Amino acid sequence: MSVQQAMRTEMADFNLKVAKLNAEDLSESNFGFLSEIEQLQNELNSIYREACRCAANAEFAR
Repeated sequence: MSVQQAMRTEMADFNLKVAKLNAEDLSESNFGFLSEIEQLQNELNSIYREACRCAANAEFAR
């Protein structure tokens, strides 16, 4: 499995978990937790973009 495929799989798994949390009936106590999840999702998106950039550079260097 390539780096890009692995990262896509991780992103899909994470997004599924977030979607399940969002689908639940949210109480006020969950709101802060969801904010933290959103921040982690943004960080994961950044990591994904960087991994794709690195994979593309490595492929180009071959």
